[in-house]
Amino acid sequence: MTGILALATFYLAYHARKLWQGAKEIADRERELRLLPQLRRFTVQPLEGTKCRFSVKNVGFGYAMNLVAEEILNDGTRSSLATPDQKEFVETGDVFYWDIPNSSVGQQKSIEIKYTDILGEHDHTHTTLIIVI
Repeated sequence: MTGILALATFYLAYHARKLWQGAKEIADRERELRLLPQLRRFTVQPLEGTKCRFSVKNVGFGYAMNLVAEEILNDGTRSSLATPDQKEFVETGDVFYWDIPNSSVGQQKSIEIKYTDILGEHDHTHTTLIIVI
């Protein structure tokens, strides 16, 4: 009888440890997700000449760093976009701007934005279609 009780205790301890490990993994993943930024297109505004400025807003819960935007041209090549912003990172609820050269009203521009989270652990890519109005 003692052997059966020992075996049952071992079985319960084993499954309690597995349950604890699973709960710890879920809690770690939740903490990680709370730190992730999410960029969404915010505004598009034409500028003087043949330029257009667009912005993205961080609607996530973490800071976005190392932001780079590229225009994907029709032939598949990429062109880096300049930014008037001098920020190193975009806080939650903050807006970041880029200028698109050689754009006119009615044109569609495909833009790819690359950034990392504040921990630098995850690389993110956000592709958006901009229509100049």
